Amino acid sequence: GLGLAGALLILFVPVIYDRMVESPTIAGQASAMSWFIFVPIPFLVAFALRSVNEPVFESPKPIGFMVSIRALFANYALRRVLLADLLFGLQAGAAGSLHFFFVGQVLLMPEAASPFLLIIFVSSVVFLPLWMKLSYSVGKHRAFCWGTLVQSIASLLVVFLPPEQFVWSILVFILIGVNNGAAGSLTRSMMADVIDEDHVATGQNRGALFFSMLTMTGKLGLALAVGIAYPLLAMIGFSAGEANDQAALDGVRYLLGGITGLAHLAIFVIMWNFPLDQARQRELQGELTRQAGSD
Repeated sequence: GLGLAGALLILFVPVIYDRMVESPTIAGQASAMSWFIFVPIPFLVAFALRSVNEPVFESPKPIGFMVSIRALFANYALRRVLLADLLFGLQAGAAGSLHFFFVGQVLLMPEAASPFLLIIFVSSVVFLPLWMKLSYSVGKHRAFCWGTLVQSIASLLVVFLPPEQFVWSILVFILIGVNNGAAGSLTRSMMADVIDEDHVATGQNRGALFFSMLTMTGKLGLALAVGIAYPLLAMIGFSAGEANDQAALDGVRYLLGGITGLAHLAIFVIMWNFPLDQARQRELQGELTRQAGSD
C-alpha cells in the first residue's frame, strides 16, 4: 500500500512540472522526479531505522549461496512464484519503457503521457481492495490469475487504440492498472505460504532468503525489459527523436501489446494450478502451530 502511495505521489511531479514550465521536456520531468526522490531519502531512512527494531532471536546459522540455490531448485512452489514475479516485472518494465513513445508518437497525445501514468496508479489503488476480497473467495493464486487475464485483455486493446481518442485511452489505461497493485500484494502473500511450507518441511524459517529472492526477480524483470524493448525498437526502425513511418509506429503498438500480453498469459498458465491453495495453507498453519506447541 505504501509502495503504491509513493508511486502515486511521484507521478504528480511531472504533471505539476508540465503545468509550471512553458516548454516541458521528458528530461525536465525526470529531473524534477529525481529531486523529489533524492531530498526525502535521508529523512525516510532515519525514520525507518528508528521505527523498526530487530527482534531478539538466537543467532541463526548463516545461509550460504549454494544452500540458497538448492532451495530454489528443490521447491516447486517457490520456482513458480519467482517466475511469475519475474514475468510481471518484465511486462511492467516493458510498459514503462514504451509508455511515453506510445502515448506521444502513436496516440499523438504527448501532453497526456504523465496523466495516463497517474490514471494507471490511481486505478491500482482503487481496485486493490476488490482483488484482496476476491482472493478470500477464490484463493490468492486464482485471484492473481484473473487479474493477469484482465491485463492481457487490456494489452490487446492497446494494439487497436486509435490516436487522439482521449476518453477511450483513459478507459484502456484504467483497465491496465486494475491488477497492478493486487499482483504485487498477492505474490508476496503467496510467498509467505511458500515460506510456511518450507518451514514445515525443513524446520527452518528461511523467510528472509525467500523474500530476498522475490525482490531480486522483480528487479531482474524490470532490467531485462529495458534490454529487450529498446533493441527491438531499433530493429523495427523506431527513432525517439525523429518522425517515424507508420510501420515503425505500428511496431511500437505490437511490442507494447505483445510483450505485456504474452507475459500476462504466461503468468496465468504458470499460476492457475499453484499447489498452495487455501486448504493447503490451513494445513501448514496447523502444523506450524503444533510444532510451536511441542517446542
